[in-house]
Amino acid sequence: TATTADLNLANNTATATMSVTDQASLTISKVAGSTTVYAGTATTSFVIVVANAGPSAAANVTVTDVLPVGVNYVSHVASTGTVSVNGQTVSVVIASLAANSSATLSVVVNFSNASSVNAVVTNVASATTTTPANTPTTPTGTGTVTVVPLADVVTTISLPSTATAGQTVVATVTFANLGTSTAANVTGTVVIGTSGGSVTSTSYTFTQLAPNETQTRTITFTVPVSNVTGTSAITATTADLNLANNTATATM
Repeated sequence: TATTADLNLANNTATATMSVTDQASLTISKVAGSTTVYAGTATTSFVIVVANAGPSAAANVTVTDVLPVGVNYVSHVASTGTVSVNGQTVSVVIASLAANSSATLSVVVNFSNASSVNAVVTNVASATTTTPANTPTTPTGTGTVTVVPLADVVTTISLPSTATAGQTVVATVTFANLGTSTAANVTGTVVIGTSGGSVTSTSYTFTQLAPNETQTRTITFTVPVSNVTGTSAITATTADLNLANNTATATM
């Protein structure tokens, strides 16, 4: 505008437009609830947090967690979005993640380890969005867990219910592993005796007992003149949290 006369007002205003493209900035972190766990049914959680630093909202955010072999899905909890589980893949889709906000996916799992040595499991989660990102690579988060093998070695012993002094009879002993991991350096011992002392004793060694493997041994002995008690025991260097079945007793 001006105070001087201007008969051409058509050019006294002008307009320009600029197209602004949304841009998001995703990060993702992953933390294991326990860094060391026993194989079997004990559970732990992988907690995955996806965050958007903006400056725009992130559309169609997909967080994907592919569970490695030996990591078994149990359940999940998500703070938002729609979760799907397909085999070893757990994913959550979030329609829109606002700038400067985050969402959490917790995946509850247990672990398999059929060996007799520790296994280190690395679990990686990733996040994507259809909104253009200011980073050229897909963000990932990693959680690492050491899976300790867990055996459950067990023994049984059986004797005839009755016998005559001087008779030759047979005791049957089993050594087994009911655990989900291999039991290493297994030792089994058997003592058959009376109140007056030992009738016979022996020991057995096994380099390992695989899950659900059973070894059976028999012991032949002559019945003494008094009642007989047989006791068997089993040990292994692999962890065993159930010690109640590591010894057994039978009487005759």
